[in-house]
Amino acid sequence: QMSAYLQEQDGSAKRSPVTVTSLLAQRARGDKITMLTCYDASFSALLDRCGVDVMLVGDSLGMVCQGQSTTLEAAAVLRRDALALQAAGAALLVLEAIPAALGKEVTEALTLPTIGIGAGPDCSGQVRVLHEMLDVFPGRKLRFVKNFMAGQSGIQGAVSAYVAAVR
Repeated sequence: QMSAYLQEQDGSAKRSPVTVTSLLAQRARGDKITMLTCYDASFSALLDRCGVDVMLVGDSLGMVCQGQSTTLEAAAVLRRDALALQAAGAALLVLEAIPAALGKEVTEALTLPTIGIGAGPDCSGQVRVLHEMLDVFPGRKLRFVKNFMAGQSGIQGAVSAYVAAVR
């Protein structure tokens, strides 16, 4: 059974589930939300142990794990679309590769949490591509990518350092 395989070896208690309600409460308190991309059960268990709030399976899977050359482009009219998405019932919005001032502006205009990746520090939280922050992705690194493996003895230390840096 996979669930037994992924259980803590030391018998420690599992974290409470992260829900849309708990993410909204984090945003309301001003607590930063941590998010990393994740593509398999082993990394999912490790990220959970390190306190990562949300795991994202996004289009970076194609570039990072499958070697594709691009991801889908974002909508051109971000401010209007962000408000429209919120009005339509979206629970969370990921902002990618936009100027920090725009990330802050969109975050302040919304009540739902915004998660930034190259969108500045004023978003409600941050997401990074796991393979990039562990410095195992051989492709071109964007300027906001930080190697969290530097100075760490293992992956768990790197993920914990990421969580601490965001919060």
